[in-house]
Amino acid sequence: KIKWRPDNTISWMERHLEMTQGFIVVGKAPCLLILGEPTHDREDLNEDERRLPDISKIRGYIVPAGYGIIIKKGTWHDFPVSVGPEATVFVINTKEVVEALASMKEPSPMDFGDCYKVRTADVFKHIRLKFPDLRPIANSFCSLNTSDVTTMPRADSEVSAVPSLYGKGMKRVEVEKWGGSRADCV
Repeated sequence: KIKWRPDNTISWMERHLEMTQGFIVVGKAPCLLILGEPTHDREDLNEDERRLPDISKIRGYIVPAGYGIIIKKGTWHDFPVSVGPEATVFVINTKEVVEALASMKEPSPMDFGDCYKVRTADVFKHIRLKFPDLRPIANSFCSLNTSDVTTMPRADSEVSAVPSLYGKGMKRVEVEKWGGSRADCV
């Protein structure tokens, strides 16, 4: 379960150079994903700068419930933040990353295997990275009750997380069984 962060602080940024990573938002609340352009392969940066996120290239994206995003290898990211009631996010990781993160007793910087994680306060000593309160924006297109982010709406309420434009321009296409005509080879 993911909640709103009342301090609006981007405390951690991490990246993975050996894998892409996926985040799928389920439930009724959208989430905020803070993403930063990969720096590891930028020729305009020196070696030390390539080991840090470029704060001029960090952006926030609201991902509606029912949608997901797969980020490119090396993309800096913070963990998703709910912009409404508690949300659930499926995170697609490798076993190595899951084990590395699970081995930590408490959040701390990490450079283990494919997980490189920095505490923003340690690397940007004179800047505090924060995001704006996006709950009113999310509420405007999702009709969420974001005034109390600790309580999930009841099933019988009028609250709906489906934007009025949901599915507009999308076409449903049925796909064959896995493997097509060679389903026995999957």
